[in-house]
Amino acid sequence: MLVTELTGLFALASPIASKTLRMYVADISLVCRWYEHEYRQPLDSSDLTPELVIRYRLWCMNRLSPGTFNRRRTALNKLCAWAIQQKLFTINPVSEVPCAK
Repeated sequence: MLVTELTGLFALASPIASKTLRMYVADISLVCRWYEHEYRQPLDSSDLTPELVIRYRLWCMNRLSPGTFNRRRTALNKLCAWAIQQKLFTINPVSEVPCAK
């Protein structure tokens, strides 16, 4: 399943406050755009690995503030945690990647 599709399901089912949810969806969308730019294909949930999140972290550290990466990491982490609850994922690949300092 594409991460964009998964994000849509998350947005429909999530009890998170609407403003926070909009921010999460926007941040996840930016991660997906980065992936599409880097790999020339949409981000599939099977490609969302700790190694990929680490690559994204390194990319962010060269271009963005640590806080921006941490905010996007939080959004991905929430998405993955929800996917585990829904039995769509068996592990959370984001939880293994530390926040930026």
